[in-house]
Amino acid sequence: MIRSGTDTGIVSILDPRMFTKTYGRDLLKSLPPAKLIQNREDLRREFSNLPK
Repeated sequence: MIRSGTDTGIVSILDPRMFTKTYGRDLLKSLPPAKLIQNREDLRREFSNLPK
């Protein structure tokens, strides 16, 4: 839960159709700029880098 401007978090969309279907790619393009992670190891790294 993000409560203030200093809070951080990760938004996850885990549906593979985001990359395989036209509507998924369109949805991704409509989102604000953000880091895109497509494998589990990178996701683990991002979680470990979040402030405690």
